[in-house]
Amino acid sequence: MAASPQPGLNGVHTRRLMKFALGGIGLESNTFCPRMTTLDHFKNGYLGFGRDIILDSKGSNWFIGGFIDAADELGVELHPTVVAVANPYGPADAETFNYLTGELYERLEKAKDTDGLMG
Repeated sequence: MAASPQPGLNGVHTRRLMKFALGGIGLESNTFCPRMTTLDHFKNGYLGFGRDIILDSKGSNWFIGGFIDAADELGVELHPTVVAVANPYGPADAETFNYLTGELYERLEKAKDTDGLMG
């Protein structure tokens, strides 16, 4: 989607780039699995924060890399937050869930001026 014109200096319209927050938490969990998913499981999968997400994933062959590459191509500014992905296991334990969602919410709060969220 193209950026919409915005009033600039002296009423002249300028094109404002869109800005999207980038982040999310992914876990395919199985309630029959007797062990809970912990933060270590996310560390063994993928756990990235802020600009490290861009550095780790740009040009890679997974969906986050695709988002980053498409944003570059379209001139979309990204505000990376938290990306956490764990392999299938049991549900996340409360400590892990609270930590990851807390980090995500805190970083999204700082990205209030975004046009949307990709993740």
